[in-house]
Amino acid sequence: MPSWKAHIVFNLVFMTLFVVFLNQAGIIENFLISLSLIFLSSLASVIPDLDSTKSKVRDRFSMVLAGIIVLFIAIKLSIESISTGVIGFIVLYLILRFLPTKHRGVTHTVKFGLAFSLVFSLLLLFAFGGSFLEFFLYFAFIFLGYLSHILLDMVG
Repeated sequence: MPSWKAHIVFNLVFMTLFVVFLNQAGIIENFLISLSLIFLSSLASVIPDLDSTKSKVRDRFSMVLAGIIVLFIAIKLSIESISTGVIGFIVLYLILRFLPTKHRGVTHTVKFGLAFSLVFSLLLLFAFGGSFLEFFLYFAFIFLGYLSHILLDMVG
């Protein structure tokens, strides 16, 4: 099973070649946009391992997601108690981090990859705005990054 580093390196090589092709075709001409799309793709290339309890990605993701959820709840419910927030964060983090899951289960499927890519692309579109082309580029790069993980797992 390839490590998270192997997934990122494989994705970086593959997506850099893809960006060069898109640049030559005149679809992407901005260097910062190219780097942003490669970053998104690299991030997506490690997401399928969220189903592994030994995954560093799952540890970091659980921490960030628990923080976002607690912050959202605190704002919506006007909770001002720091101790309530800390306890809520710890409990939520432990649930997300240690929830038993089957490795190479649902997160290692193309259907889940499509759904994840669509949702994440829509979130980016709503957060930053943009055109249909930008949405499509978000989606394509996220999905290809996700797909690169699944393909590398099949080979490795």
